[in-house]
Amino acid sequence: MFVIRREQNNPILAPRRERPWEAVATYNPSAVKMKNGVRIFYRAIGNPDALQSPHAGLSSIGTAFADDGIHFHSRQQVIHSQEEWDRFGCEDPRVTFFEGRWYCFYTALGGYPFGPENIKVAVAVGD
Repeated sequence: MFVIRREQNNPILAPRRERPWEAVATYNPSAVKMKNGVRIFYRAIGNPDALQSPHAGLSSIGTAFADDGIHFHSRQQVIHSQEEWDRFGCEDPRVTFFEGRWYCFYTALGGYPFGPENIKVAVAVGD
């Protein structure tokens, strides 16, 4: 039988007000077990103050690493809106590491109101 328990050190990831790209929310992670720890990719929502960042208030994707799977560090933004088809945000990462490469599938929002013509699946690939 599979038993799962809440970690005593929760929350393991929280917004950082001093970092505009993840100042409001950090959630919905995708985790990948590595040889030396765990890497997560997560949805981050930035500060809605447009004077702080060109992507303020939009969802982007961050990454962090933990040797023990609990105490995450080395946080950085890895995917943010850059194209017309994702101008309303990048969110909900699903990640795998396969044959030496990272594959991150994510939702790209390209217009409002949200609908089939502007909610797409995108992929980012890295080494």
